[in-house]
Amino acid sequence: MFPILGRPVLGGLLVALIAVASCGAPASPQPEAPAAPRPATALPAGLPSPAGNLDWQECAESQAVQCATLDVPVDHAVPAGRQISLGLARLPAQDPTQRRGTIIFHPGGPQPALPFVMRPDGRERLAELTAWFDVVTFDSRGYGSSTPICDDAAAPPIGALLDSATAYRRNQAAVGRYGESCVDQDSELAANADAESVAHDIDAIRVALGEEKITFYGNSYGTVFGQEYAEHHGDRLDRIYLDSVLDHTSSYEERIAAGARHTENLLHGAADACDRDEACALHGRDVLAVFDSVAAAADSAPLPAGPDRTLNGFAVRLAAGQAARVGHQVLAEALVAAADGDGTRLAEMLPPTEGFDADSGQLTYCLDFPVTPDDWAGQSAIAEQIRNDAPRVGWLDPTKEAWRCAGWPVRDVNPPGPPAETAAPAALIVNSTEDPATHLDGAHAVAGSFPGSVVLPYADFAHAVYLGGDPCVRDAVHDYLLAGTLPMPGTTCAP
Repeated sequence: MFPILGRPVLGGLLVALIAVASCGAPASPQPEAPAAPRPATALPAGLPSPAGNLDWQECAESQAVQCATLDVPVDHAVPAGRQISLGLARLPAQDPTQRRGTIIFHPGGPQPALPFVMRPDGRERLAELTAWFDVVTFDSRGYGSSTPICDDAAAPPIGALLDSATAYRRNQAAVGRYGESCVDQDSELAANADAESVAHDIDAIRVALGEEKITFYGNSYGTVFGQEYAEHHGDRLDRIYLDSVLDHTSSYEERIAAGARHTENLLHGAADACDRDEACALHGRDVLAVFDSVAAAADSAPLPAGPDRTLNGFAVRLAAGQAARVGHQVLAEALVAAADGDGTRLAEMLPPTEGFDADSGQLTYCLDFPVTPDDWAGQSAIAEQIRNDAPRVGWLDPTKEAWRCAGWPVRDVNPPGPPAETAAPAALIVNSTEDPATHLDGAHAVAGSFPGSVVLPYADFAHAVYLGGDPCVRDAVHDYLLAGTLPMPGTTCAP
């Protein structure tokens, strides 16, 4: 019997991938217990802050934060070549006599990180860490206060609905034009904005800080930066904490298939919750049968969904998967209305049909996670393979994934795959059991790269679990960061 550590959730914050596929699933089976972690190497209290060579100044956006810049090579293989600038921010340890070292933190995206610590609520969520550590974050290359490249205004709409070969080609062309505009602005940076390049930037930050070793804390896409740093600079890590993991160790098809299973499970979980909840609009009815009926009807005749809008069967399935993520009552109410001929509530679950243009991390994401293969036929073939395990909504995941990077012009830079052997310490990895975008299967896959690591599941939907404030998770993270103590394998935190 594995222990369950349950305490109330104090709050929530989504520092999320900007993704259409961001849903939930029941907990995956626990793997065999990993090997014992290496002995803890807790630092003594009161470590002096190393001088380093960064010129820290009060940030213009917040007097509570220190800012600096650091020049790094645009191509780390050519260290004496052209340099670009990184924007850095630091929250100094509150009590220098209790300082335990430096945590380099990235909240994810890929998107600018500095705005997170400029906000009072962001600093509050990191305040417990600054009781012991300097917390340093950075805008990854190409974003925010670091050397920019892409023009957000030229980005295509987020979450394009890819329900046909025509729609796929249209989105592919739009993304391709946006990618080409990035290349036209800075072709060298456009080819060196991947997570491996960011990992080398992190090590340059470590050197500039004057630290022999650092602790790295990556959330969401920050976990990809952490995976790369561990692979290339693992001997410079004292600890590594990954939260809401995006798996960069598995193939494109493996990662999509795992996410699809979680998406499908979420729909079943919402149906089960409705059976238990007398207030649910479909309580006492077969929720999945109602869903099947609505989807089949939309296959035959588009479902009216408000003025000048209809939903085909593909859109109904995609919207229902999103509604299940929001909650079983939302799903049930939307299905009841759809069964009566009104798909408006389902349509509210879909991304906007126009406007809402913004870069969704493509500059980096598409170098690290290229669409493979980049064509409608190939993505449809993957969907058909998945359909056996996820026949209702999960099989849509390939097309939900493809909208971001279909047509991106720079490829074969840093695709996913098994990492090289690392000298990194055993990692602590925390992951929601009900998040198909950064899912538990991926967390376990990444844990396999760090001998002795432990995955601590959080048995609810959450993204950025530590930042959400759950005390069970926070206690485990602090025990690990301060003393190197990992939870017993199989431990779960639950709200």
